[in-house]
Amino acid sequence: MPERRSVGPLGELKTARKSKGTRPPVRAYARPMGQIRYDGMVFEFEDRVLAHLQIVIGQKLRRREPFFLRWNPQPGAVRGGRHVIWIDNGIPLHIDYTEETEPSVNRRWIEALAESSMSNGGLLLLPEPA
Repeated sequence: MPERRSVGPLGELKTARKSKGTRPPVRAYARPMGQIRYDGMVFEFEDRVLAHLQIVIGQKLRRREPFFLRWNPQPGAVRGGRHVIWIDNGIPLHIDYTEETEPSVNRRWIEALAESSMSNGGLLLLPEPA
């Protein structure tokens, strides 16, 4: 059974095993949480973060450029450390939003994320610039 991983806006990670007939874990976040489903794992991010990641991930995959997606948990997260997944065209990726309306896009954030994705370390989830 896949592991459910809840990630706050910039990487707070909570993990819970999902068993048949049970509800997903209660989220401690005020903002809507969507999901990235990738290679049997589920990662939860705020919808606004997902919208920006979707744009940058789409750009990379359209160019057939595999890369690392990495994020650091927030202070006080359940699990510390850093988190890294390999994103490749050969592995199906599903992004599921909680909200029906699309959030506005911050072009400066897209540019910062895209620039980080060109490094050897891969796409780093950075905080949204003001």
